[in-house]
Amino acid sequence: MHGAVAEELGDSVKVVKVDVDENRQLSTQLKIEGLPTMVFIPKDASRPALRTEGLLPAAQIIEI
Repeated sequence: MHGAVAEELGDSVKVVKVDVDENRQLSTQLKIEGLPTMVFIPKDASRPALRTEGLLPAAQIIEI
């Protein structure tokens, strides 16, 4: 799924998959409580980050 999203959106986004067990500090900082969690962090820091918990179809992720 992540590959399909990255391929569809190209250079306009960066898709990163993080293992929360190996990156506990980051998961704490992002307040990850359930898996899977997706955090959308805009390049424009004045806009809030969006977050979702649970699986989403690639088409829905692309719309976000």
